Amino acid sequence: MRRQLTALALCCSACAVQAFVVVPVISNHPRSAPTGFSSSPPPTSSASSASLPLFLQSSRPRGGSSGGSGSDSQLFMLAGGLRTQIGGKGTSSADKASLFQTLRTTRSEDEMLAIITQLEESGQDLNVKDYTSILAALKRFKNWKQALEVFGRMRERGVEPNAITYNAVMGACGVAGRWKETLELFQTMTRRGLRPDSVSFGSLMIGLVRGGQWEQALDVLGEMKEKRMEITEGVYTTGITACEKGGQWVLALELLREMHLKGIAPSLFAYNAAIFACRRDKQWVQATALLGEMRQDGLIPDRNSYHGAMAACEEAEMWEGVMDLYEELRAMSLEPSRQSYEYVTRACREYLTTHGEDERLKNYLRLNKISPNVLTDESDVIFLAGPKILEFEGGVESLESEPEEQPTWMSFADDE
Repeated sequence: MRRQLTALALCCSACAVQAFVVVPVISNHPRSAPTGFSSSPPPTSSASSASLPLFLQSSRPRGGSSGGSGSDSQLFMLAGGLRTQIGGKGTSSADKASLFQTLRTTRSEDEMLAIITQLEESGQDLNVKDYTSILAALKRFKNWKQALEVFGRMRERGVEPNAITYNAVMGACGVAGRWKETLELFQTMTRRGLRPDSVSFGSLMIGLVRGGQWEQALDVLGEMKEKRMEITEGVYTTGITACEKGGQWVLALELLREMHLKGIAPSLFAYNAAIFACRRDKQWVQATALLGEMRQDGLIPDRNSYHGAMAACEEAEMWEGVMDLYEELRAMSLEPSRQSYEYVTRACREYLTTHGEDERLKNYLRLNKISPNVLTDESDVIFLAGPKILEFEGGVESLESEPEEQPTWMSFADDE
């Protein structure tokens, strides 16, 4: 009896070996899973598993017990791997859903691109909704080149884009300032019988504004009004930003009033853009009045708000206005930047040239810890309010300073 049991055990072992030998043969099939989606059991070494990106590391199968034996888990993964290879698919529906979830939340552009590659090479058919999600992820990273490439491959594979898909690829090009590509996509969309909506027009406007075509952006806004389309807060903000780029302060204020009449609350970005629009025509009264309107709307002016008003006062040679705004900025517990300081030191210098060194100027310099030497010689030490000190040697800044701030509006479209 013992010999018979031994023979039976050897026979079972041989069968098991043959079963495991089959796996490499099947994996060489032309339709086998692509690299990165291994259908064999996960390696037991923790080092090899840790070297893979998180979204490619093996996880427990759904419904599995955390207390189950290791052999049961391996058999389950082996069975899943064999089904994957026999079916010719590189990833299961659960894997696909998990990848798209990571695609929507990742903050790493490299991880996003790796996921897109895996999805396109997985062997599973991607539908129009899948491609739209991919394009939306590319928009978040302003990766317009990859967006156009994915859009092209989508059409080559016979997946017909809908209006939402066009909006996604236009959005990716628009936020990157690629106005020509955005406009061409918009025109192609209409030629193919798809009706642009407010998102389509908004993406086009963003592309035009960021591409320096502010007049065309305002024309698009006018077209939306003629068609009685819904104009969202974001579209209004883009229009006001176009006014800022062109110095069209009257139209910027009209758009703000229009927003209020429609019950749309202007954002901080909209107000800041309108304030900067007042700079070119020296409308310092309007610029400072907008600071008060912001507070009435429940908004707290930020540093850019004050910089816009200070710039308008500077253009109008209202030096005392610049100085007063600088003090107000500090009273609001806003940290002055290098740009803030440049506005106020220029104002103090011009005030000194015009009025001489009176008691008001001395008190102002003492209160704000500004060295009088800086008003005449920029090679001296410049003292900012607080502990921060910037030193200039021959007009070249020797200590690392804050980067020059961009005017007000550039990030609002990225938060949509």
